[in-house]
Parts: sequence; C-alpha cells; structure tokens
Amino acid sequence: MTPTPIYAPIGIFFYLFCFSWYSESFILKCSALFFICNNLPSHLIQHGVPMVEIPFFADQPENLIWVETRKFGVSLQLKQIKVETLVLEMKEVMEESGVYKSAAVADSIIRRTHPLTPAQQLVGWTKYILQMGDAGHLKPHTFQQPWHEQYLLGVLLFLLVVTLGTMWLCGKLLGLVARWLCGARKLKEA
Repeated sequence: MTPTPIYAPIGIFFYLFCFSWYSESFILKCSALFFICNNLPSHLIQHGVPMVEIPFFADQPENLIWVETRKFGVSLQLKQIKVETLVLEMKEVMEESGVYKSAAVADSIIRRTHPLTPAQQLVGWTKYILQMGDAGHLKPHTFQQPWHEQYLLGVLLFLLVVTLGTMWLCGKLLGLVARWLCGARKLKEA
C-alpha cells in the first residue's frame, strides 16, 4: 500500500513529500538523505542511507559524534536550525562527492554480511553447549544476583526514607508556622 500525499510543498525541493503515514521500508527506498531525531541511526546504516541528525536530549549528542566520525552524515544543533543552514547541510550530504553515501553503504555491506546461515549458527551453538556442559559462563549475571539486588530493594528503601523524611520535615515546619501564627493572634487580642 502506497501512502497518499497530504501535500507537496512547491518551491523547496521537488522530491520533498509529506505523508500521513510512513512505513520504514518506504522511507528508506530514498537513498539520497534522511533526517533523524531522537532515534538510533543503526537502521539507516543497515540500509546505507546518509543522514542529517538533530539531537533533542539524552544520548543523542553521543550518537552524533559517532555518526560524524564514521562519516555517515552531519548534525545540526537545535539552535542552528534555519532554512539556510538546513539547505546547506542537505547539499553537503548529498553532493559531497559521495563521501557520506559511500561510508554508509560500506558499513551496510559489513552489517549485512553473515558468514554463517542461521541454521549453521544454531548447530554451532548447540555443539558448543553440548561440549561445554551446562555453559554456566554464558548465563546472565542476573541469574546469580540475590533477590534483594534483583528487585532493587536498597534503592526503594532509600527513596522511601527520603520521601518519609521530607514529609516529616514538612509537617514539623507547618506545625511551627501554625503555632507562630496562633501566637501572633493571641498577642494582638491581649
């Protein structure tokens, strides 16, 4: 099913479309450029698409450093976004003698190359586990944690103590303010 366009802005770029719904495979068919914000760039690299990335919060600046050092694309800071800078960055990614596209395609080839088929991997891991016995060294650390660490009871206890302590302190302060106000009224009446 092909999405129906809501509108196509005239005068900006002839290949810029806005749709009410996007499927990822439909979007990534365009291999020229992709804008990304608040997302991991791994699915774009899987398809070999260069990108312009805009960070908003959390780990996004780290992702941008990784994208720029690997030459998969460029980044725009939120304060820098203007029409001129946006057009300049888009042209840089699309026209920079294929540097960004070739880096993304090269990494895409590496990610898609699998030396073994899934059936061969299954047989290999099964043989490995049979050879090693119980393969206890492959078990996650959470299986070896005590239950109070696994359920983070220490953290919950700390938060409970801080919350109850804050409530107790607020109660004491409100009591002092109430006594002070009542004492001021008694002095005026006398």
